[in-house]
Order: sequence, then structure tokens, then C-alpha cells
Amino acid sequence: MRMKIGEKMSDFFKFEEANTDFPFYNNKPKLSIIDWIVLLAGIILFIGLLEYIDLPNENYYPIAYFLVTFLPLAFISRGKLGIYFKKLRKSDISVIVKCLIGYYLYAIIMVSLISFSGTPTASNAALESSMDIIFWINVFIQIMGEELFKLSLFLLLMFIIYKLAKNRKMSIVLSVLITLLVFGLMHHTAYADSWLQIIFVIGLGSVFYLYAYLKTKNILTSYIVHLLIDLIVFTLGALAPAMI
Repeated sequence: MRMKIGEKMSDFFKFEEANTDFPFYNNKPKLSIIDWIVLLAGIILFIGLLEYIDLPNENYYPIAYFLVTFLPLAFISRGKLGIYFKKLRKSDISVIVKCLIGYYLYAIIMVSLISFSGTPTASNAALESSMDIIFWINVFIQIMGEELFKLSLFLLLMFIIYKLAKNRKMSIVLSVLITLLVFGLMHHTAYADSWLQIIFVIGLGSVFYLYAYLKTKNILTSYIVHLLIDLIVFTLGALAPAMI
């Protein structure tokens, strides 16, 4: 969404590309109550799949995560997926690389501090999986589902907070913070309830994925950052036994 008349440059953070804006929060384009209910339903279904809903096969979960987030977003945009997905530009590569490096520096520092405090950390439970071709295909699909979940939650929260506060910057900050914390808490099983790690590394650390979207308004940039981070972790995990 391009910046419209009436929106001030002061409403945008300096890191943002102010010629485009986030959709829906300021009724540009305007969504109906049904649209918001559909978006909320997708968010609830995603959490339900993660915590409560049992599927007959573990390999069904990644595609389910993707569908319950993608279909609501496609519905509320009336199929205009360009609202979320844009062509990658050369400048986006720089954003991706900076976010990738920033995440690993942050993660190393935070894990070191947590370990220094005497609190144990945990490895991702997925590292115990059989890393066959199905595993790697599922990684590509599930990470897109996770990014679309964060996008859905962010857009919903921003709409609600902006409606109450009428302050774009405040809406972004609060929506980002809540989204990151929810995303972190959703990983409590994968990281064996290591709460400091879940909140500060997985939750707040995912700001590096979300920043890529906030800057470019393109979900593909946050997806690539998230994908590269997980691919590096899983690849090192798969190679570790052979290196011992």
C-alpha cells in the first residue's frame, strides 16, 4: 500500500520505506467484520494445530500451518497477493544479509548470557527428526506458514491498537512486541520449556525476521531470513554427528 495523502512522514520510522504502508490497519483497503473474523479464525486454527489438534500424520502439519494462514490472507485481500508478496529487489538482499548476521550475533550473546546465569538451554526438538527429503520439504512449507501467522497476528493487532490509539508508531511497536512474545511462547514444546531461551532468543530474537518485513512490506524478505536461519541450524545439526 502506497502512502496516502494525510499520512505524514513523521508517522513512519526512519528505517521504513515510507512510499509503502502496511495494509488494512487504517482501512486502506477497508475490511469487513467478516474479513477480520476470517483472519482471526486462521490465527486461532494455527495455534490450535500447534497445541491441541491431532492430525493422523506428522507430515500433514506443515501444509496445514500454511493453509490456515494463507487462505484467510488470500480471502481478505480478494486474491490480491501483491499486498503481501512482492518481487525481490537488490536492496532486499542487503536487508536479508544484515538481518541474518544480526540474528546470529544476538542469539549467540543471549544464549551465552542465559547459560552464564546457570539456566539450561535446549536444542530444537526438530533436530531429533530423521532429516530425509520430506523433512526438508516440510521446513520450506512450515516456515512460510509461521511467517504468515506472524503477519496475520501483526495486521490484526495493528488494526485494533491503531483504532484505539490513532498512533501509527505506537501501534507498530505494541503489535510487534505482542507478536514476538506469542511466537516465542508457541515454541515452548520445541525448546523443552526453557523459558528464558523461548522468550529472549526465539521470541524477541525473531524481531530480525519481522524487521525484514517491516522495512520492505514484503513477506518474502522475512521468509528468506527465517528460512536461512533454520536451514543453517538444521544443516549444522545434521552434520554434527559426522564431525564427532
